[in-house]
Amino acid sequence: MTARPDIKADVERRVADIGRRFEARDQERASPSPWRLPIRLYRSTKDNVGREQLEDLVRFFAKPLVVDGVGETAEELDAAKERLPMWSLTVTDGRGCKLPNVTLVTALGIDCDEPEACTDNFSSRLHPLGLAAAIHTSFRAEPRARKHRLVFSLSRPITPGEFALLRPLVGQWLGRVAGIVVDPRVKDAGRRWFVPAVRRNKPYSWRILAGRPLDPEPWLAEARARAAEEERARSWDQAQIPPRPPPAPPPPGGVGQRPSALERARLYVARTPGAVTGQGGGAATMALASKLVRGFLLTDDQALSLLLDWNATCKPPWSRKDLERKVREARQKSRLPEGFLLEAEGRRAS
Repeated sequence: MTARPDIKADVERRVADIGRRFEARDQERASPSPWRLPIRLYRSTKDNVGREQLEDLVRFFAKPLVVDGVGETAEELDAAKERLPMWSLTVTDGRGCKLPNVTLVTALGIDCDEPEACTDNFSSRLHPLGLAAAIHTSFRAEPRARKHRLVFSLSRPITPGEFALLRPLVGQWLGRVAGIVVDPRVKDAGRRWFVPAVRRNKPYSWRILAGRPLDPEPWLAEARARAAEEERARSWDQAQIPPRPPPAPPPPGGVGQRPSALERARLYVARTPGAVTGQGGGAATMALASKLVRGFLLTDDQALSLLLDWNATCKPPWSRKDLERKVREARQKSRLPEGFLLEAEGRRAS
């Protein structure tokens, strides 16, 4: 007895469908998910050692721990959280959870402080970045006020030292390009979080955003360049501090009246050569502005007035706007000791 053509075709379709499913499963196993990575799990806040586990964050975020019988007061919420297990995105030496015990950071975890009405609003700001990200709401989430935990996949694990450089830059970048407020206190590579959890009858949501892993290399290069520039600025500031001269003897016939700080600064500026563009003119102008506001303790208006007089000797002269900016930056960034020129210049003027 031969099979009917329509039954035979149906069987063939089913066999082909099963084959495609097995092929898709095999491809999935051959291409590991960026979210399957080592994490550290801790039984509670008192467990300082924990255990390492290869975890799929998709599954981890999709199945939060449901907690019953939690009150609404801050004290009750804190007490309930203290009973939750904890986790971290780290590999440790197995002897503790503190920073010295951390050997690698497997992904970049960030706490986002600004409450959102819904997770879709939050994730929509991350989509244009094109980065692989995992998101879940916090334990304290309310229907119209949801804080989120954000995890970026990394193209490679990073060391605790690299984390200290990378985390602040990424936080600043998120604020600048996506308007996301990041908790600035999360600076420790060994930071532990409470596991994804939700109070009964409270909201919980999670999202996985497709994209490329975050490559730490360009961020680390920028962080190191910034650190080197700051070190050069510190060295330059220190080089501008003259040695403190010995105390001057009192003037004959008693104590004379010393010129004011403004007059002493005016005499100092009169002896300062004008700045020349192409010959370190910008640095020389910043150095003089720093000495006026820090070394002589002048106000911004006093410093600007003296710089405008001195500006006639510069080649070419600065605009008033440029000099105002120099004074402002000197006030904000100079590390010269306050008042260090007053005593020395007072002796020269007397």
